[in-house]
Amino acid sequence: FDLAKMDVEPDVVIEDSTGGAITVLLHPLVILNISEHYTRIRAQGGEAGTVVGAVFGRQDGRQIEIFNSFGFVLTNATAIDMDYLTQRIESFKRVFKTYELLGWYTIGSAVTGNHLQLHKQILTLNESPLLLLMDATRRGLSEDLPIEIFESIIDVTNDAQSIKLGRLQFQLATEEAERIGVDHVAQISSDTANARTSQVSSQMIGNANAIEMLLKRLRIIQKFLVAVKSKELEASPVLLRRIKGICSRLPASQDPKLQAALLQENTDATLINLLAALTQGCTAIDKMSSKFLIANQSTGRGRPSFM
Repeated sequence: FDLAKMDVEPDVVIEDSTGGAITVLLHPLVILNISEHYTRIRAQGGEAGTVVGAVFGRQDGRQIEIFNSFGFVLTNATAIDMDYLTQRIESFKRVFKTYELLGWYTIGSAVTGNHLQLHKQILTLNESPLLLLMDATRRGLSEDLPIEIFESIIDVTNDAQSIKLGRLQFQLATEEAERIGVDHVAQISSDTANARTSQVSSQMIGNANAIEMLLKRLRIIQKFLVAVKSKELEASPVLLRRIKGICSRLPASQDPKLQAALLQENTDATLINLLAALTQGCTAIDKMSSKFLIANQSTGRGRPSFM
């Protein structure tokens, strides 16, 4: 099933329902999470409409700030695995105690009937949830993000209640840690592959080129020996002695002691690289923790986490 391909529900969306009375601040981490979720599902052969998840943040009066998100699963096109979602929410709140469930997200170009069915289930967890809709099919050079945010509206007509969605305007909000992370991702994406090649990759490329050159020369020797055997070329004693010298070295490479020594050397080198990477990671975490504590002491407020 694919929610993004369902029929569009008519007369459900109300344009600018609040007239700007509600301020919605969206942090880049949420956009990155949804993009990663969509990319992962598509890489696994899944449908875009199965990309669904919960969004978390804080609400202070008429100001809503969306900080973080995580994905959940569907049992079918119109049913959420509520047991799984409830457990994830409880685990999430144990880590981020100041955040609350604000709504959910999905992929699509317009609101569908299936979206409304899922939205009603989120109402059991939040009396007025938001819907964040990302259009992954939008192309072009538009500076506007392919994201729409809707609030829940209870419409009463002829004593009958129905759910409608009001489109909300939103703004991007970033903090220092998020700006650094986004700039880093953007820099890596814009740089060429050669400029970001690691030392290990460079070494492997050099080894591959050397092996390819060796293979080409061995093929030349093979063709020469075949031609000499078929008497297409005259045998050269000097060249034959050199070829025999090369061949005499080959059995040495099959010595078990040599193989064990090479394997041990390779294992030691790999272990050293892993230890160096682990040390750098621990150092980076320690620096980030120190800056995080300093920022909390100076501002007196929580910060969104990238973990």
